[in-house]
Amino acid sequence: QYNVSLTYVGQTVEVTTASQDVVEQVKKQAFDLYKGGHTAGTSGNATPLEGVHFEVKLESDIQALVAKGMSLEEAKAAAPLYDELITDKNGQASSIELPYGTYRVMETVPAEDYNTADDFFVTVTEDSREHQSFTNNVIIDEVFTSYLKIVKKDAETGKTVQLANTEFKIRTLQDIYVAGKEIKAGEYVGYFTWNPFQGFWVDEWTTDESGTVMLNEMLPAGDYELVEINAPEGYLLNDEVVEFTISNKGMMEIAADGNPIITVEKEDISVKGQITVYKEGEVFTGIHQNDDGSYSFDYESKGQSNTEFQIIADTDILDPSNDGTILYEKDEVVETITTGTNGYATSSKLPLGEYR
Repeated sequence: QYNVSLTYVGQTVEVTTASQDVVEQVKKQAFDLYKGGHTAGTSGNATPLEGVHFEVKLESDIQALVAKGMSLEEAKAAAPLYDELITDKNGQASSIELPYGTYRVMETVPAEDYNTADDFFVTVTEDSREHQSFTNNVIIDEVFTSYLKIVKKDAETGKTVQLANTEFKIRTLQDIYVAGKEIKAGEYVGYFTWNPFQGFWVDEWTTDESGTVMLNEMLPAGDYELVEINAPEGYLLNDEVVEFTISNKGMMEIAADGNPIITVEKEDISVKGQITVYKEGEVFTGIHQNDDGSYSFDYESKGQSNTEFQIIADTDILDPSNDGTILYEKDEVVETITTGTNGYATSSKLPLGEYR
């Protein structure tokens, strides 16, 4: 309440007046939050996540933009920013004192290799210096997980090898959990899968006719090695491991269920063939006298130089990647070779097929 005093100011003043300024204080309050990380399929306390960014925007501003035709995502990006929070090493952050209203709190930069949490709301209705606390209701991010797609490639052409039966194993370089099962660093990844009749352990993956294979279970963020244990027909086994990383950084596909897909490629070299020919002929070496006094010419079989041979495709010669490309058509001259001084001639390395 305000005290106002009306006093007598003289006999000539019929009405005396008084004024009083009334100042309203906007209700304001801050809030605290705690950000933790969790690995799916495990129990235990959440791990504090440092460096996670949150933006705080007034929900009425966002909805006003939606009413003007923006999508919710567009409106969230365009609405004025009231505060930005970044969690400390303990996973905690505090806002400024926000004026009366309902605010949308949006996680904009998650911790590396963790998923992004859903938006949540903070409503300020009281004027208080005591912070609203969300530290007892931990904002949880699950460890980032992704499907893995493996693609077999031709090392020389870069084409996808559209052949079945390339077999792979995957080794983890740190302790992980896949489908709730712990797998230690250095072990091969595996998981149980089920058909209508039984469950069985899967730790090898085989490409289909498209030259690809995708794991049925998602892998958590971390470093891995792809190991080829069987090459497709017509290719050399490449026993050099491919190191790859599952991470929420970088480009990725999105699966039909909305989850990410990370692709890893493994290259092999196709087997080649070489054709060698030998040209031999009789060479005059001298004359000798026979027992009856007659003479005979002497000859010796030796390699013949400078003889040309054409290597011709006896059928269509196809690209080893099985993409349908014809490298050489039937009856096409593939190469011409010439014998050397020793009578031999060898072709270049040719794709497998029938030649004449």
